[in-house]
Amino acid sequence: MKEEDFKSFWRIMEGNLMERYSVKPVHTLEEMLLLHSRLPEKIQLFLAIKDGQAQAGCVAYMANDTCVHIQYGHATPEGKQEGALDLLYLTLMEKFRKAGYKYMDFGNSNEQGGHYLNENLIAQKEGFGGRATTYKQWKICL
Repeated sequence: MKEEDFKSFWRIMEGNLMERYSVKPVHTLEEMLLLHSRLPEKIQLFLAIKDGQAQAGCVAYMANDTCVHIQYGHATPEGKQEGALDLLYLTLMEKFRKAGYKYMDFGNSNEQGGHYLNENLIAQKEGFGGRATTYKQWKICL
């Protein structure tokens, strides 16, 4: 489950993001490896593996003692068919609950700077019992 093979997972994620949205991840593989090396207990990769191959994965940031932030949840085509990411999320929810975390933050579900709600993404998160919340934003001109 907990893994160090960021390179394999980054290939899956980059392929998904480019195919679906024509974008790259916020962090490059090199940036994530550097962040993980500096905070290995706070930034962790979790993978669902079948027959030695990563089928799904996500990066978990242990933000504080009560909240784990999940980012970059992705699966291979086979992993999507088999529900590997769903299984991984359910497993992590139980793992983090037992470790004393109260919240698992799945991140935002909007696009275009918060002007468009990705309904498929929010539906996936709500399927795990999540709920949406809005955040106030301020713009400070310096």
